[in-house]
Amino acid sequence: MKTRKRMTILLLSLFLSSFLIGNAQVQEGTPETNKEDVINEYPENTIGLIGGVNLSNDFDNTDWCVGAEYRRKICSIGKKPIYAGAEVLYKSNDFMSFNSNAFIGGLKAEKLCPISTHGDTQLVTGLKANYFTGTEDNSGFETKFDGYSAGAYLGLNVNVCENLFLGAEVDLLTIGNTTYEPDFGLEYERKDKSLSLGKGMFSLRLRRGF
Repeated sequence: MKTRKRMTILLLSLFLSSFLIGNAQVQEGTPETNKEDVINEYPENTIGLIGGVNLSNDFDNTDWCVGAEYRRKICSIGKKPIYAGAEVLYKSNDFMSFNSNAFIGGLKAEKLCPISTHGDTQLVTGLKANYFTGTEDNSGFETKFDGYSAGAYLGLNVNVCENLFLGAEVDLLTIGNTTYEPDFGLEYERKDKSLSLGKGMFSLRLRRGF
């Protein structure tokens, strides 16, 4: 529980730091810069690298992922751009004698809401749907699994410089279904539904716009 609280505090600190970075960039800009200028500069497309981690049980349980993403701006609602895209991830979990590895692919859609003076820091809210497949190893007993999940997430997107962005993302709600096929025993299913704020995967995204 203490670890989850520390991760939540770290997440909020990173969000605040990103917000302050965005405001600092505004103050260093030219006087004629306005919010409309920044919003009009949102790229039509972005590609990005993903890295995420979740530590719990006093760091005994390590959950991490790496991957890549692509997003395309499909429309704007007022001054809030809407992006849709896809991402692929490799995810690993280690806890004592248990190990799990999975490949994840999915679609996502998100809205960016400017929260800084000139719009170069945005609050992100989004929905995503994933398919995953992988294996678990528990003390030498292997189990194959696959399934799907859907959920909502919250994040930040910060304009670091021209066409370079730093994003942060954390899951809020996740639902899904997983089918397990152990080496010994019968196949079975498990349905998942969880609120994840403060205890889910926290990921950073370095994005390039074009």
